[in-house]
Amino acid sequence: MRSPLKTLRRFTSSFTAACGLLLVLLGVPSCALRQAGSLSANSPITLHASNATVHATMMRYEPQTNKNCLGYWTKAEDWADWTFDVARAGSFDVEVWQGCGKGNGGSDVAVEVGGRRFDFVVEDTGHFQNFTPRRIGRVELPAGKHTLAIKPQRKQAAAVMDIRRVVLLPVNPVPSAAAGAKALSGGKRVAFVGDSITYAGEWVEFVEAYLRVQDPKATFDFINIGLPSETVSGLSEPGHAGGSFPRPDLHERLDRALAKLKPDVLVACYGMNDGIYYPFGEERFAAFRNGMLKLREKAADAGAKVIHVTPPTFDAVPIKANTLPAGRDEYRQPYVGYNDVLDRYSEWLVSQRAQGWQVIDIHAPMNAYLASRRADDSRFRLAGDGVHASTQGHWLIAREFLRSLGVPDTALFADSFELATLSTPTAPEVLELVKRKQRVLKDAWLNEVGHKRPGMAKGKSVAEAQREAAELSEQLKSVKPPRYPGKRSKWNGFDRYDFEVGGKPVLVVAPKSDAPGRPWVWHGEFFGHKPAPDITLLERGFHVVYMTVPGMLGSPAAVAHWNAFYRELTETHGFAKKAALVGLSRGGLYCYNWAAANPEKVACIYGDAPVCDFRSWPGAFGKGKRSDRDWQLVLQQYGFKNDDEAKTYAKNPVDNLAPLAAAKVPLLHVYGDADEVVPWDENTGVIAERYKKLGGDITLIAKPGVKHHPHGLEDSTPIVEFIWKHTASAEAKAWWRK
Repeated sequence: MRSPLKTLRRFTSSFTAACGLLLVLLGVPSCALRQAGSLSANSPITLHASNATVHATMMRYEPQTNKNCLGYWTKAEDWADWTFDVARAGSFDVEVWQGCGKGNGGSDVAVEVGGRRFDFVVEDTGHFQNFTPRRIGRVELPAGKHTLAIKPQRKQAAAVMDIRRVVLLPVNPVPSAAAGAKALSGGKRVAFVGDSITYAGEWVEFVEAYLRVQDPKATFDFINIGLPSETVSGLSEPGHAGGSFPRPDLHERLDRALAKLKPDVLVACYGMNDGIYYPFGEERFAAFRNGMLKLREKAADAGAKVIHVTPPTFDAVPIKANTLPAGRDEYRQPYVGYNDVLDRYSEWLVSQRAQGWQVIDIHAPMNAYLASRRADDSRFRLAGDGVHASTQGHWLIAREFLRSLGVPDTALFADSFELATLSTPTAPEVLELVKRKQRVLKDAWLNEVGHKRPGMAKGKSVAEAQREAAELSEQLKSVKPPRYPGKRSKWNGFDRYDFEVGGKPVLVVAPKSDAPGRPWVWHGEFFGHKPAPDITLLERGFHVVYMTVPGMLGSPAAVAHWNAFYRELTETHGFAKKAALVGLSRGGLYCYNWAAANPEKVACIYGDAPVCDFRSWPGAFGKGKRSDRDWQLVLQQYGFKNDDEAKTYAKNPVDNLAPLAAAKVPLLHVYGDADEVVPWDENTGVIAERYKKLGGDITLIAKPGVKHHPHGLEDSTPIVEFIWKHTASAEAKAWWRK
């Protein structure tokens, strides 16, 4: 194979010519591209482990090739920092590349930068040198010199973690593609043909989604009719697909495709299959060239302009045991040096620019990217089977296509669509709608055009697919920015957002319209169980939230995580200063312990068969049902040496009610009087007796003969009205009456 240095040189020399191809195709002046590339933006700032200043007695930089990280982090007091420069003021997402051996996750770590502190919990990655990127927060940095520090707060197991790098990712606005993209989006139909990599279609979806993020109302039409196994050369190796069928030939269907689709532009990505995985051969090469010439002639006759895309990289490393060396007469497994063949095919395509061809070179950039990443991580893959690009590989293809449309380099540093569109909250939803639209059209048009490849999905009729695509296009035009970070989905008809705070998963379910003051309900555990009260409160303008810390059982560490979530919701998102807490079963430990530590932040507490004393459950030192696993968690999370120490703990909810009574926090408990798991008289009964003696207000709703399950009430009105009465402001109540 060619050396990475030669590949990089060829990429550099060919890039300038590649950038303006589509602009020329669409009659756009080349100055538009230069103007688009001049937009002011920051680039990523990478803080390598090798450049860290270490403040430690044990932790150190480990230079070995397979490590290249900060390791031996066995002491929580050891820390590291970096000094760096920011060229332009801006927002940056902080991404920590951490590894952690099996069973060693769970340590608490703080990152300090720009006057902010971001807490995260170390994730078990299976091995200390399995590094995974963790985006932990966003910081505003002025231009100038800065310091970033990583400081463990608590060590969970034998070692905290290993760190390979920290990356500050600029949150630049998604730049518009130049006038070429605007021309493309002015109503043109673009058809894509190619092999299984094009049929998989992620790179086509990324391109369309990026363009629609900029202009949701654009009217261009992308139709992908890539066909697995296909060639433009008409060649097929012996025994293809186990001898069940030869490779399809594009030219068998191209005339029909052009006649039915009537594209303005035809994008063709061929080459991967055209050398049929043999060493380079002049006859096969000639068949590839002739197939391309024939494609161009047919497209010209149909009035379609052609954009050629060079083939992706073939990577023999993941499949080396299933490759064959040079010198064979027949290859029923790929030739080990097949990427050299694709280098030749790609070089020929690029050389045709001199003849006026429009060629986007993805092959050289993918070669260069693979070589660079593999130098850092020998296990890195762009195609697990050597051929079919991963999602990241598809993004690299899309990236070069977008570059050819005039998207500036500063926007294309990112290794994924997600990172490239980080500053555009609508991007994930736009991408999902584009995927649905392209995929329904793809199979419908493949079936309509016809082909010789067995085993393909029939899809819907074109008419039906176009109706569905039209509906999706309307949805694309009306996509609204999400109100919260993370992944957006639906929960009982309301928008749900899943993201992380302090390294812990959280979710927020948003109402369709916020009640004045932004009241909210916070679940201690078992979100989604018996959802009727939540749904009614959402309809009244409440938010519903939950933080996933299920193994912490209301311990001080859980309270600390809840504090971080509370700050995020109230300071960043403007939630009301007082929350309604819902403690179902073990959720009672979370709600009561956080409330006792923060009584001024609690509007009311609704407990449903709540655990109010861990000696009752999971300890079962009274009548409760024993849970050995959960009792061990109590000992571990609260730091007790033994059962006796746990039994003398003075801050169980039943023992720590005074702060709530002083703050006049109203309580509602719903319970079964035959509860065999969390006996009501050891939990709710004790709470009620003691709270009343302290002058507190508690309402009890007993369910005669009911055990621990089922929770809730058949008619949840008393629960809803209790929370509404004590949480909604006068303005919210007036708003709801209207």
